[in-house]
Amino acid sequence: MKEKFLLKNIFDTKMISYIGQNIQDVYPSFDRDLFVLETMKAFETLTLSQRAQCISDTLHLFLPKDYLHAVDILESSLGPVIKDEKLEGYDCFYVMPLGVYVKDYGLEYFDRSMAALKEMTKRFSSEWPVRSFIEHDEKKALSYLGVWAEDENCHVRRLASEGSRPRLPWGTRLQKYIVDPAPVLTLLQKLKNEPSRLVQRSIANNLNDIAKDNPSHVIEFLQRWKSEGVKDIDWITSHACRSLIKSGNSQALHLMGYQTDVPIQNLSLKLVKNAVSLGESLEFSLSFELLEDHDLIIDYLMYFKKANGELKAKVFKLASKSFSKNTTIVLNKSHPFKELSTRKYYEGLQAIQLQINGKLHAAREEFYLEL
Repeated sequence: MKEKFLLKNIFDTKMISYIGQNIQDVYPSFDRDLFVLETMKAFETLTLSQRAQCISDTLHLFLPKDYLHAVDILESSLGPVIKDEKLEGYDCFYVMPLGVYVKDYGLEYFDRSMAALKEMTKRFSSEWPVRSFIEHDEKKALSYLGVWAEDENCHVRRLASEGSRPRLPWGTRLQKYIVDPAPVLTLLQKLKNEPSRLVQRSIANNLNDIAKDNPSHVIEFLQRWKSEGVKDIDWITSHACRSLIKSGNSQALHLMGYQTDVPIQNLSLKLVKNAVSLGESLEFSLSFELLEDHDLIIDYLMYFKKANGELKAKVFKLASKSFSKNTTIVLNKSHPFKELSTRKYYEGLQAIQLQINGKLHAAREEFYLEL
């Protein structure tokens, strides 16, 4: 059986040795071999972020105690910049612990540290460490992000958006922007007509974050961009509103051109089996008729049993397309129940229900999950 890939194993002896060699090349007194040995102590039990932190901590032991000297060395040790828009593969992860080092030891050297993060983000995103600088001095950090939003390098422009996301995955939440996203929206305004899909995706993800707490702000923002004919606004809107669409937000649906009151008849949801075992898939089919031609977003809600016995819904995409009237529409789906690190299953009754253009249709259909 093929061994399961664990993201934390990106940071292995080879990667740590690579970091050490890069530093030794520009700072010959750096003891690469001892650095590797010291870092690897108790490394096996650590998560990805803990390993990055461990590397930063060990770097602090081996680099000059003068931060300005140390950060000069780290910046000089960086490899070539990413020449295109792609963020693929794992080789660039070597920069991650260097960003942690800047966050840990460079807050009091704000300008020099922000310059270092700008250079690092051209090799690997500095979206996580820059958040500490936003928390430390919001006004000064936003002034940097505002300038970066107009930088010639797409990865620097992306950092302006990605670093300010209120609910960035793996990152600490920026609670102040969860409460009041106005500073972030002002920042995103500088990225209007952004040509890079990489940055557009970050803008949409940022707006999707904001929409979870302040949906009206996002709807208003996108309506304004739409009226101004902003580049690729339909693509940005679709991705920015994905959480609002799943929650059935009528304003988001209307913004995307969908009608919420759709005349549907003869709707049927059928399960192939009423029981499924972990490792298998729940197969079901949906059929209905339309009285008019319509663009539909068809989702299904999977109600998973939780530890307390209650059912909690998670929305999944089934179809998003145009359908014609006076035809019987049939859709088939197989939903896998496989072990995931992000979800714990509990044996017992679960349920499934349909959502079409934000509206729930028909009753829940129950099924039994066997572990």
